[in-house]
Amino acid sequence: MSKRYFEFVEGTSSKFWEIWREGSSVNTRYGRIGASGQTTIKTEKDEASAEKLWSKLVAEKTKKGYIEKGGTPAPKGAASAGPAPAAKKASPAAKPAAGAAAAPASLKGKSVVITGTFARPRKELEKLLQAAGCMVGGSVTAKTDVLLVGTDAGSKLAAAQKLGVKIMTEAEFDSAASSSGPAQTVPGPKAKAAEWQVYADQLQASGDPRGEVIALQLAIEAKPADAKLRDAERAALKPLLSAPLSDFVARFDAMVEKLKKKSSIKQLAYFKHEPVTEKEIIEVETKLGVPLHQSILTFFRQTNGIQFYAEDTEHEEYEETDFKPLTGKYDKKAKDQMSRFSENFQIAHGLSIPTLKEVFLSDFEGILWFDHQDDENQAQFGRKSFPELSFHKSLRVLDEHNGYYVIAFALIDQPANPRIGLGDDHGVGWDSTKTVDFETYMNTVIKNEASTEKMTRFFSKY
Repeated sequence: MSKRYFEFVEGTSSKFWEIWREGSSVNTRYGRIGASGQTTIKTEKDEASAEKLWSKLVAEKTKKGYIEKGGTPAPKGAASAGPAPAAKKASPAAKPAAGAAAAPASLKGKSVVITGTFARPRKELEKLLQAAGCMVGGSVTAKTDVLLVGTDAGSKLAAAQKLGVKIMTEAEFDSAASSSGPAQTVPGPKAKAAEWQVYADQLQASGDPRGEVIALQLAIEAKPADAKLRDAERAALKPLLSAPLSDFVARFDAMVEKLKKKSSIKQLAYFKHEPVTEKEIIEVETKLGVPLHQSILTFFRQTNGIQFYAEDTEHEEYEETDFKPLTGKYDKKAKDQMSRFSENFQIAHGLSIPTLKEVFLSDFEGILWFDHQDDENQAQFGRKSFPELSFHKSLRVLDEHNGYYVIAFALIDQPANPRIGLGDDHGVGWDSTKTVDFETYMNTVIKNEASTEKMTRFFSKY
């Protein structure tokens, strides 16, 4: 049967799709126009079923706006088209292997909790679910959509049954994944733009909103000053933001405006940034070995870091300084100036969150003092005890506005959604701090108007 070739060109998307049938197999090739693309083969029970599938796929593509550009005869016996390498036919009876590189498309946007023991590491399941656009939770609540259960499931299973939450076994997970289309291969750290574009096309084809975001961010790399692309990027990111932090930046802006109306407030600096790229998210999660919690990603997808400093001239320890408000670009000069602000830990209002990569890929060497520690002793953090040196090496600075009272994640405990605590004396001591999750911390910052004293008291209520 002749190949039929289609193209879709709109905005930043420039994709092709090609289809042909060989006996009971339906072959497709797709990707970015000009690239070799990816090849898939679906084998039906007979030629009539294959013909039906062929017609269905063509109808779906034309409905989505693909325009047919013509076709050429498929060579007899060929298993692939164009320059793409030949692919082996998949057996309809083949069982999905443990560790399949995809999660069911039907779980996209769902809140999923995992419990029990599985044939693959749970961290791998978490990564697959996050890649499919799921929100992976730690406990079963009324908002949980699916509980993925392995063997030896405990109290979470009972809670899910009581709440009427859908239960999915690992076998059902693999079965649904195998019918969701071809697996998506995440580009490596040295991947070129063309490979990322193919990945973006794959995500878009599966209905994953990250595909459009990546395509826009690739376009922004070529035209970083294009305001229309930036607006389109923020619009495309909205489906990836989850409440209650989905409007964090807007609420923080409102808080800053409220403070500015006070006659005693002297604003020193306020910087927001462009969203973190999906490439950087993948890099961080790959190196951590776990997907980050949705609340963390929601913040950084709005602004890749944030800096705010303001003095209160009526504060009893206020001292007049010659610092002038910092505006414009946040560069090395501004960062150095802000580090001078942080030397005075009595600044009334402050929040300084670095980029996602700086937060999670920078350890405390040179920042905290723990060269005298070892794992023979224990460190206490949020009513839990950990080997002292390992605990301190797992710390990652989240809020660095205050050099004396350091606020940080502890990756040693539940790294996908790490707890946050307050370390005094430049982060030497953590045994008197309560711990909270990222969502609670960020909402408390706004509630307390980024007050240094109020946030210190909040963490000290132990």
